[in-house]
Amino acid sequence: MKKLISVVSVFSVMLLIACGASSSSTDSNTVQVEHDPALVGMWGVTSIDGEAVAFQIGVEFMANGAYATKDYATVGGCDSSGTWETDNGVLITIIKAVSPEGPTCDRSVGGVERNNYTIDADVLTLVSLPEGSVMTLRKM
Repeated sequence: MKKLISVVSVFSVMLLIACGASSSSTDSNTVQVEHDPALVGMWGVTSIDGEAVAFQIGVEFMANGAYATKDYATVGGCDSSGTWETDNGVLITIIKAVSPEGPTCDRSVGGVERNNYTIDADVLTLVSLPEGSVMTLRKM
């Protein structure tokens, strides 16, 4: 009987160790999402592919990881919102809502956009991946 209790005790300890190891390895595999604090704020588009544009599109990156775009164009405007994160100089946005949905909007819910980005003072430059289109924005 003592031998059975001893085996059960050893098995229980091994099971607890295994469960503890598996839960801590899960914790260490948790992905930390980064949000470059320099992006937080409201930005207005000033040029696309080197051509100046009148301010029509605003993008706000919030500290909580949400973003919203507002297209002030009178015809064919498209607003979107979702979440954003950064990873080694790449800005990743995940679209959660689009208005209006339809042919005038080139974005869709669930879409993921990736842009290389650089910030120089109050100027944000985005280079879309993989297309390479360049957009310049100024912090408002």
